[in-house]
Amino acid sequence: MFNFFEIQLSFVYFLLVYIIALQIRNRRIIQTGLYKWFIPGLLVRIFGGVALCMIYLFYYKGGDTTNYYKGSICMINLMFVNFPVYVDIMMGNLSFENYMAFSSETGYPPSYMYRDEKTFAVIRYVNLLVLLCGKQFVPTTIVLSALAYSGPWRLFLMFCREFPGLSKQLAVSILFIPSVFFWGSGLLKDTFTFSAICWYTFSFYKAFIVKENRVLNLIFVLLSLWMLISIKPYLFIAIFPGSVLWFVFNKLMKVKNALLRMIYLPVVSVGGLALAFGFVSLMGSELGKYKLDSLIDVAVITQDDLSRDTYGPNSFDIGELDGTTSSMLSKAPVAITASLFRPFIWEVRNPVMFLSAIENTIVLVLALLLFIRIRPHVILRIIVSQPIILFSLLYSLILAFSIGLSTANFGALVRYKIPLIPFFLSSILIIQYFYKYGDKKEMSKEMSPD
Repeated sequence: MFNFFEIQLSFVYFLLVYIIALQIRNRRIIQTGLYKWFIPGLLVRIFGGVALCMIYLFYYKGGDTTNYYKGSICMINLMFVNFPVYVDIMMGNLSFENYMAFSSETGYPPSYMYRDEKTFAVIRYVNLLVLLCGKQFVPTTIVLSALAYSGPWRLFLMFCREFPGLSKQLAVSILFIPSVFFWGSGLLKDTFTFSAICWYTFSFYKAFIVKENRVLNLIFVLLSLWMLISIKPYLFIAIFPGSVLWFVFNKLMKVKNALLRMIYLPVVSVGGLALAFGFVSLMGSELGKYKLDSLIDVAVITQDDLSRDTYGPNSFDIGELDGTTSSMLSKAPVAITASLFRPFIWEVRNPVMFLSAIENTIVLVLALLLFIRIRPHVILRIIVSQPIILFSLLYSLILAFSIGLSTANFGALVRYKIPLIPFFLSSILIIQYFYKYGDKKEMSKEMSPD
């Protein structure tokens, strides 16, 4: 799979990507100095994607990322052998009859991927890119990393527009977190979904909060949601409630009378969440096994697998579940803690996990310092006064809860939680900055009656 021609082609594609990036940087840096971070952020993304390739090729000796590539090669071969069936599969028809169109001439995509429409969606989306990259693994990864970088870059620009004094800290929390640019840059589901999450957030902000280019950004909102639902629907469940509260709290903050804001606050909060979760419930048929009612079933199955040591030494246990909603909710603190801060240093079993444990320790220290330095009611005031932070934290906590509840393997946990890390870490940094440099007197009046 890895040869001298691929090395040469990788260098050519990297050079092309770098030249295009330089042109973008040079054009935009005149408008905003934030583009000084553009090239460094892109380079670490490409480094992360290529490093992922190397680890899967030479350390793991294969895995999902190599199987996505092999499945894409099979799809490309099918395109030239039986184009009508290729188009039918690209449209989402993963029937047994269509699978039988593959042969020894085309090769067979991994059957476990073909049987899962959410997994095979990655092959459907990426196979044309593989073709454009000469059917080579590493060049495809380089170009995919560069394209996917558009999402986190826009997320960075959005946060910096709201909090311009924090550009350096936000660059670190969004662009340079090792686990994020490693697991979120290669040929995996996570690359597509993380970029889609970032695009959704940026486009939602532009369409509904600052109301700029609303039609275009609404299209990007819908495209991002389509990408999330087609690959990882639980990310839609996690991000949509926070989006609704972001919108309604943004409207609430424009009410000039503080007493009215206090009266509207509980109504808006409860009403917004009820509306969001009601809409998610109505989409049950689209979400399939990822709908809200199925989360507890997945959690119980996970706990049953733990009891039979299915996950081996890299597993963790959040405690016994009895299949009831109250039991599930009672595990929220430990599930959220596991997602945000584990594996701990003493739980490390391999080099990749060690790097994640160091990262988790830093995030844990920052979170503890936040609560040590700032009183809870002041933190709450800051969150309520900044709807974008309310959105980020609500999304992070819902996703952390669902991941911690339904995941028992540290290897999977490290990957699954990358879409929440930039939001959670950025929120911590912004709260600390707002407390230290913000107008505390005005903020203390924000939610107080006249």
